[in-house]
Amino acid sequence: MEKQIALTPFMEEVIGDMKHGKRLKFRSSCKVSDGYITNMKSALVRLNEFENVTGRIYHLDEVNMSFQREFVGFMVRKGLKPNTIKTRMASIHVVMREAINRGLTENMDFDNPDFVPLQNAVDSIYLTERQLDELRNLKIDLWNGEVCGLRLYPRVKKSLERTRDLFLMGCMTGQRFSDYRRINADMIVCIGGFKFISLKQKKTGVDVLIPMNEHITNIIERYGGAMPKVVLSTFNRNMRILGEMLGWTWRTDWMRSDVRFCDMLSSHTARRSFATNAYQKGVPLKSIMSVTGHRSERSIRSYLRLDSREKALMAARDFSGFLIMGVAR
Repeated sequence: MEKQIALTPFMEEVIGDMKHGKRLKFRSSCKVSDGYITNMKSALVRLNEFENVTGRIYHLDEVNMSFQREFVGFMVRKGLKPNTIKTRMASIHVVMREAINRGLTENMDFDNPDFVPLQNAVDSIYLTERQLDELRNLKIDLWNGEVCGLRLYPRVKKSLERTRDLFLMGCMTGQRFSDYRRINADMIVCIGGFKFISLKQKKTGVDVLIPMNEHITNIIERYGGAMPKVVLSTFNRNMRILGEMLGWTWRTDWMRSDVRFCDMLSSHTARRSFATNAYQKGVPLKSIMSVTGHRSERSIRSYLRLDSREKALMAARDFSGFLIMGVAR
């Protein structure tokens, strides 16, 4: 009988290969990004916790839909959000694909379409231009007392202000947190009389040119030419606090009843807000993609947070040329 290979140590090996460049990005000659490796490590932590709770070690041949249901159920009970669960299961999928490629297992159950659960729309909110103005004009320094059980001492207010400005930078540039936190004055270039931020995206290696406006310039100058330093966990906590301060506590029909709008705010909300607001303003998808770095219209369309009315208007815009065909002139 062949020796069975345990999932956890093999996953550790795959992560190590990614970290040291032995395993490159899928269908690419580029190294796997630090953010991707961080997601893989987080999935490994949850897998270790799961095995400790169940008191068993899972092998590559045992990663099937029964394993999927038990592991996903474990993460749900831990309070993980749908999008986080999707990301963790996608990491397991990557590891199993690597095991197949190395000939370590013939188990293909992980290729079941339901193995990686779909993201719940509740995690896909965006802020309208009106909401962004409310956030920009929020007088954080005038607040007293507690918000979300947190006493607003001066150092906390300063952290909230830095988070607010960093988030607004993301909403105006359309970048990921790993990129908009790095923006600085040295990235500013002038082309044809216009100012841009010239940036190489950390995750994809794509070079983008981001048009600047007065708000972007003010934030860069406010912090001496670089973005304020805020760690991601503090950033996401602060965004929920800022949302509650602004009264964004409502629940809508498409959200889980136990989750408020402000609880869904995160670092990635900025990127969705940029893309959605730009499209609603009539900016062509190709122009939005040139800034966000998306490689296909299909991916950017799925990224836009539009309701049924907005989707209908998008379709009307797309079909505008087709609809006039055959009309008498």
